Amino acid sequence: MRAFPLILALACVASACDSSDEEGVIRSGGDILTAPASGPVARYAFATAREVPADSAQTVLWDVGVQGTNVILNSGSSGPGAGIGVVVEVPFEDIDNALTLDVAYRRDGESPCDVGFPQAVCSGDLFLGNDPVDGRTLLLRLGDGQGYAKVEVTGYDASAGALSFRYVVNPGGPEFVETD
Repeated sequence: MRAFPLILALACVASACDSSDEEGVIRSGGDILTAPASGPVARYAFATAREVPADSAQTVLWDVGVQGTNVILNSGSSGPGAGIGVVVEVPFEDIDNALTLDVAYRRDGESPCDVGFPQAVCSGDLFLGNDPVDGRTLLLRLGDGQGYAKVEVTGYDASAGALSFRYVVNPGGPEFVETD
């Protein structure tokens, strides 16, 4: 039964899980990043729903980076982008707009963490050990500074170094549902 979320996530990756292929529209999807704790940082771009190659680390082409259960944003001490983020204790489904919650978005390097370097997403914000914390959502402004995404980590397989997640992205603004 434990394999079902991974099988579902793999099926989602194979079909790209997109509600639309049009650029600049709200899309939802899911993916898996290979992100072992001792390996290189895996970087991801939500607007294109693709992993970004390591040689693009000093660009605004990526939004989040993952190494094990450590999450970085493309901003501040982690990259040249305009990404900012915050982890909220609000279920993924309950968030329709990234800017309606009374929360303080941060860049990497600006927020002290109990353990490790200052980051927008501290160790323990999304994970308890290797398990995702239920009911928590990462809200972020994309690395290019234009759009927003909401992200829910759905699993982490430490032996495979595989982090699975689902997301909704709006490359043009903070809303996660179509408005008339």
